[in-house]
Amino acid sequence: VWVISASRTGASQFREKLISINPATTPRVFTISALAYAMLRTQAIHASAGEVNLKMLTGPQQEARIREILANSATNWPAKWKSALNTKVFASDLRRWIDINRATKQWHPDPALAKPLKDFVNILLTQAAAATELSYTEANLNATELLNSDEFVATKHFSPKAIIVDDLHDFDQSQLDLLVALVKQTSYCFVTSNADAAVLSFRGVGIETTKRFQ
Repeated sequence: VWVISASRTGASQFREKLISINPATTPRVFTISALAYAMLRTQAIHASAGEVNLKMLTGPQQEARIREILANSATNWPAKWKSALNTKVFASDLRRWIDINRATKQWHPDPALAKPLKDFVNILLTQAAAATELSYTEANLNATELLNSDEFVATKHFSPKAIIVDDLHDFDQSQLDLLVALVKQTSYCFVTSNADAAVLSFRGVGIETTKRFQ
C-alpha cells in the first residue's frame, strides 16, 4: 500500500503519524513528484546501462534559471513588461505561469503576449534538456507519458496493490495526471480531499482538482 501526497510537508506528517501508530513499520509514503523522479531515473539508468545525472530543480532554482535566461536571451517582450524583467517577482510569476501552462497546455489568448512566452518556454526547455534538469511539473508530465507507454521498463515496480491519496485538493494538473496514471495500475484507491483546506490555489488547485479526478 502506498500513500501519495502532493507536498513533502504532507508526506512527512503522514509518515510520522503511521510510525507513531506502529514504530516497527516502514511506511511507503511518497510525494507524487518523488515518484515521477524515481520513474524517470529508473528508465534513464536502463537506457544508459549505468548511473545518470538527472536533476530535479527546486522552486528557487527554477526561478534562478529563469532570471538567467531573462538576462541573456533576446526574447522580444512587450514594452510594458521590460521594466519588470529583472525582478524576482516577475521570475516567480513567470515560473508559476509556465507550470500551469505546461500542465494545461493553455497559452495566453493575446498573440502579442503568447509569442514571447512561447519563445521563452522553448529556450527554457532546450537549456533544461541539455543540462538534464527538470522542474517538478516537467517531471510529472514526462513520468505520466512514460507510464502510459509500452516503453516503461519498471511498470510492475510502480503498481502497488492500493493507493491512499492524501490531500487531493493540493494536486495541480500535472500531479493529477500522474496520479490517475498510477491509479490505473492498482486495484484500490482511497482519496481524502477538502477544498476548503487548499493552500495552493495560485497553482490552479482546489475543488476543481477533485472534480477532475472524479
